[in-house]
Amino acid sequence: MARPTHVVIIGGGFSGALTAIHLARSCTPNRLRITLVNPTPDIGRGLAYRFDDDNLLLNVPAGNMSALADEPGHFVAYCQRIDPSLSPGSFVSRRLYGQYLQSLWSQTQVAHPGLIELRVDEAVALNRAIGESGESTWQVALASGEQLIASQVVLALGHQRPRFPISLDLEVGARVIDPWNFDDMHRLPNDQPVLIVGTGHTAVDALFCLAQSPRRGPIYLLSRHGLLPHRHRLSTTAPKPQSFPEYLRDVPPTVRAYTRALRQQLKALAQQGGDWRDALNELRPHTPQLWQSLPANEQRRFLRHLQAHWDVHRHRLAPMAAQRLDQLLAERRAQVIAGRITTLRQLSDGVPQCQHSCRILLKAIFIDESLQPCRKTRSRAQDIAP
Repeated sequence: MARPTHVVIIGGGFSGALTAIHLARSCTPNRLRITLVNPTPDIGRGLAYRFDDDNLLLNVPAGNMSALADEPGHFVAYCQRIDPSLSPGSFVSRRLYGQYLQSLWSQTQVAHPGLIELRVDEAVALNRAIGESGESTWQVALASGEQLIASQVVLALGHQRPRFPISLDLEVGARVIDPWNFDDMHRLPNDQPVLIVGTGHTAVDALFCLAQSPRRGPIYLLSRHGLLPHRHRLSTTAPKPQSFPEYLRDVPPTVRAYTRALRQQLKALAQQGGDWRDALNELRPHTPQLWQSLPANEQRRFLRHLQAHWDVHRHRLAPMAAQRLDQLLAERRAQVIAGRITTLRQLSDGVPQCQHSCRILLKAIFIDESLQPCRKTRSRAQDIAP
């Protein structure tokens, strides 16, 4: 009997867990062996779904979030066993989705005993190797010192730590905190202004975390364009499968041409009483093809000029989250600024305000009296001053 194919999956978040689950569901018995390497025994929740804060919602309705393509109602059925009032149009908490993934992981292990081995460890190196029969294999080195030999390796590494937009000296850089470190955010003094660098979904998560406390100091959100994610419609339905859009079929592969064609389509759709969200939803299965059709210089042009605008339209907020964000802005508990950070320095010791230490979060910066306001922004950067 041939030796089973050994697949090593590095990373046990959403992508790694679902890769293992789908391999297990589709494999022929005794033909596959799966090893999943993850630093912790918690599988499935990863970065996005690990928090127990029910203020953090999925930005996609439940009806579009099944982990099983052949069972599109799988997640909704799971939700309705917990709360029958939930529907395919409900925007549920990310905590609930994390529990769903963990449940699916447990069910898969029970249904396929011994197929998936979980190694609580960390992969530190990956090298090509030659097997005993001369076939090409992979050698995965673990932090524990063990070596795994794999036929195939899946890298499900998740999001890497984002970089601060400007260089920082060692003293300041040593105090950088990840944007998902909610515990440290809760410990920030409530009477001091806070600057969140970024205005996307991670920044909104940080804002909601900070807003849970009765803050007396304002919260600022700063990004190059000052754009916030748009909102989903209520009672959304899953987009119907569509063939490649005809209005893009013969368009030259340039950012300008694609943008012009899309705008014309949105204008025509609006005249027919349609919604721009429908057009963007229908593009979703075709965006990889459109992206790959662009030459490298056009891809760079998109990233430089249009990515921020695309992101706020394509990656939208749940209606309840958008309403909460609107309320924080209306009450001036949060303010949005368009601009860039060009300098960040600690004031001299001669200034009395320098008694406080400089606290910085990557994506969320605590500004106390030791920090200068951002300069040369295209908006009211002076409002950040303490």
